[in-house]
Amino acid sequence: MMSSKESSIKRKRQVAIAIMFASGSLFSTSDVIAKQPAADGSTLQYLVSNTALSNEVRAYYLLRLADSYIEGDGRARSVSLEMKAGTRNPLQYFGFVDMEGFYEDVSYSYAKYLLTQSLAKKTSDKAESNSLANDEAAASNMALADDAIQAALKELKQSSNEPRKLNLYFAASKILQKKGDLAGSKRCEDAFNDMIRDAESSDKPKPELVAAANAIFGLLAKAILPVQIPTFVAGSFGEQPLAPLASPPAEAILDSEALLLRGLKLVDRLPSSDHNRRKAHRDMVLWYRQVGMMPQAEEQKLILFSLVGIENDSILYPQSGACGHPAWWMKPGYRSDMNCGMG
Repeated sequence: MMSSKESSIKRKRQVAIAIMFASGSLFSTSDVIAKQPAADGSTLQYLVSNTALSNEVRAYYLLRLADSYIEGDGRARSVSLEMKAGTRNPLQYFGFVDMEGFYEDVSYSYAKYLLTQSLAKKTSDKAESNSLANDEAAASNMALADDAIQAALKELKQSSNEPRKLNLYFAASKILQKKGDLAGSKRCEDAFNDMIRDAESSDKPKPELVAAANAIFGLLAKAILPVQIPTFVAGSFGEQPLAPLASPPAEAILDSEALLLRGLKLVDRLPSSDHNRRKAHRDMVLWYRQVGMMPQAEEQKLILFSLVGIENDSILYPQSGACGHPAWWMKPGYRSDMNCGMG
């Protein structure tokens, strides 16, 4: 169980991430900024030479720069401003947020964003990108994208933080795929798949790597079958209505289920009290319900009951905790004793 201080830090971190998502400072593809001219590479050089940052943080920003250069949508400047403001004094820039934990969360969010973006990309865009390749500014940006990607991969090779490496190799594979470098994308896929297989074969896999690998399985499964698993609606707790999928393809169900079960097998090596293990089984209950596999949903619910020690459907959804934060795995009727501002 997390201490109240750890819980408070995690809540504040999540709030900070939510604020940055809402403000568009993370992964935004806003068309407010006009198409950029050929970039000069100064941001890339600034980042590569900034030794105050960890390998993973440098890789994270380098991949975002590469993505912005490939898109040619002007985001390189906004990434530059955010990165420079944050890297001059990270703790002051993000205030109370633990920077190490922040980038662990964000690296997964970025991987998720890139997967969603690649799935939404229309095939008709290919012709447009081919014509843009002849443009001098676009060619310059693509060259910088190559440099940024290679610099990011170099940082990842030097990193020892496996959960973030896993997420960022996944992100790199999607960026290279978007760029048309299928061989490079495959190398990154091999890298993160090797890390997952190492976790699966390890006698004592690191809990953080297990959670990261399970999250990637969830992303891949959702790419096959877009099942939405609700957590809760802001300002409301308790059971939320599910909209069953309309005649999902049988093959897609099987392929998606196989990935999710592979993740479950991995998280089941964590302690019964582990939040990620419980949440994985809870999500599987709701996934099975949405695809109409009710016996399997019931089986997963009984597993969840045994992990939590509470046999009540209320634990499928969080209850209201301090300051409106979700409180998981609590008995029905739970009420927090903590007032806002105490944590």
